[in-house]
Amino acid sequence: MDIDPGRRAEAIERFVTLARCSEQDAERLVDAALQAGVNQVLETIVGSGPPPTNMTYLKAEQLHYVCMLAQRTLTQQEVGVLFRLPAAPARSILTTMRATYADPLREIFMARMRADARVTSSGTEADGLTYTLIFSEENTTETATAELERLGIPVTIPTGTKFTIVVSRDSDSGEDTLARMGIRAPSRRPRS
Repeated sequence: MDIDPGRRAEAIERFVTLARCSEQDAERLVDAALQAGVNQVLETIVGSGPPPTNMTYLKAEQLHYVCMLAQRTLTQQEVGVLFRLPAAPARSILTTMRATYADPLREIFMARMRADARVTSSGTEADGLTYTLIFSEENTTETATAELERLGIPVTIPTGTKFTIVVSRDSDSGEDTLARMGIRAPSRRPRS
């Protein structure tokens, strides 16, 4: 299959410029998107499941292939660059992909959430020691919230914050909450 090297270079530059990817990461994403397009067409032709019935589901399926090939989830900004869309439709495609392909992509979602999490120690001895988890985007926040709910760990979302959740340090089982989620604890804890 022939790929126009000039167009490929333009696509790479678009990811570098608009999504602030490194050159190497942009190359991987463009190549994954190219292969994903081929895989999606083959699935449409010979697949056993029903084909997507609207544009959001079609793009979510394509994004699923890109994520599997790139071995990572794309950020909302990267999805916007990939499909030349503003933030809201890009978020909708990511949300649809997460719902439709949750099982095969679970570990990729978890790795992206862990990499995105910024953790600080919070709370007091008197009120209860907590961790504050801050994320850069809605999708990683949703992944963390879903995982905490799956683990049965209560989540607090502070009023007036975006992409921030607070959890107790220790779960009911006595295990550290961050350890159960596979997130590294902050190096310093505040005074209580």
